[in-house]
Amino acid sequence: MKFKATIAQRVAWALTAFVTVVTVLAAGMAFYTHKKMEDRLIDGLVASESRYLDAGLSRGKARWDEPLEREISPVMSAWGEHPSNPAASMPALLRGLDNGIHHIRTESVLWHVMVADSLDGKLYVLYDAADHEALARNFGLALFAIALFFIAVSHFMGRRVARWVVSPLQALTDRLEQWAPGSPSFLVARSDEAGRLMEAFNRVQDELDDSIAREREFAANLHHEIRTPLARIRSDSELMLRLPAMGEGESRRLRRIMRSVDDVAESLESTYDIAHAEMGAVQALSLSDCVDDVFARLELEAENARLELVNSVPADHVAILDRYALLTVMRNLVRNAISHAAPAILDVRSIGGGLAFVDSGPGIAADELPNIFDRYYSSRLVDQSRRRGMPGGAGKEGRVGLGLAIARRVCATHGWHLAVESPVQGGRGTAFHLRFPGSGETAAGHAFPGTRPWGRARKAGADANWRT
Repeated sequence: MKFKATIAQRVAWALTAFVTVVTVLAAGMAFYTHKKMEDRLIDGLVASESRYLDAGLSRGKARWDEPLEREISPVMSAWGEHPSNPAASMPALLRGLDNGIHHIRTESVLWHVMVADSLDGKLYVLYDAADHEALARNFGLALFAIALFFIAVSHFMGRRVARWVVSPLQALTDRLEQWAPGSPSFLVARSDEAGRLMEAFNRVQDELDDSIAREREFAANLHHEIRTPLARIRSDSELMLRLPAMGEGESRRLRRIMRSVDDVAESLESTYDIAHAEMGAVQALSLSDCVDDVFARLELEAENARLELVNSVPADHVAILDRYALLTVMRNLVRNAISHAAPAILDVRSIGGGLAFVDSGPGIAADELPNIFDRYYSSRLVDQSRRRGMPGGAGKEGRVGLGLAIARRVCATHGWHLAVESPVQGGRGTAFHLRFPGSGETAAGHAFPGTRPWGRARKAGADANWRT
């Protein structure tokens, strides 16, 4: 069976291997340096002794009358001879060596020999380094023992360091396992700490998928079950308003009921859009046709709020996008203009890389711009203005303040960019720039806020002084 090491074991063995390599290299270099220094020291010693003997012999005579045979120390000997008068005790192995330092190694001896010319013959100085060789072997064994000790210590420390390194990973795994117990939908082949963490993440992913599925199912059921009775309530209220015997007080109450029904319907649609903000199938879309579809759906609301809808997007402006997501973003941007810009003009234009939704309303205060994409922020502004008796507080009932938050979330899901600019011109107006990076757009030209190369308006009678 193949051994599968854990991450901690691999880290420990990796550190041990690193320390082992470093220790072995250091011990080897120390032993090599020691050996070389010892050889150089002995070579210097025999060379110095050879020069000393030659100087002493040269002062008393000019030739070898008799051979020199001298034991300088228990490990050092010297011989001098002429070929016709050889030294009897000198090893025959030395004869025939050239002048200079020689190292002679056999199974039983290790000699350092210095050969030099002296008088009319040769001078030989021999140093027996067998004892030094034994000391070198002992030194090598000591280095080996020291290396083993440090390798063992490194393995022990490596295991502690490995546990310290892996402990956050194990703590995270334990926390995830407590949060999402059970078995994942599919198993991981690895059995180490990384495998445990991946299995824990798989269980968490399963929990999140189940939670998202339950949320979407609840939103879909709520959307489906409540829309029908709401539609009945609104239709009955509209029919009752047309009764000739209906008084002013009853009519006011019925209109309030209709606005409340619209509030609930919009909240349901917002909840449904948030729950289904995911990547869908993409297709080539005519952005002009999409704008027309949104305008057609919201035309009555815009007319009641006195918001004029203008479609300045050319028919040949095409992009490859998710149609449902695009309509969701457009619908919420137009509803935002109905709620907060009307009475005004909303002009949808083509810009480089996307669309611009430009209105001629009062604009947005600079301190409010960073927060307009927050959930319920617009409804809080309406509540504040109503309490203060400011213009714009009245007539804005029925807005839950989720539209821009939904638009931003859908854009983030699909990799689109949604930005806001206010004021646009003359201290008034707001422009939302919706861009689609990498959507494969094609168009005959581009327009930017403030220009109108394509002037196909849905309704006539727009203010020519505002639209430049």
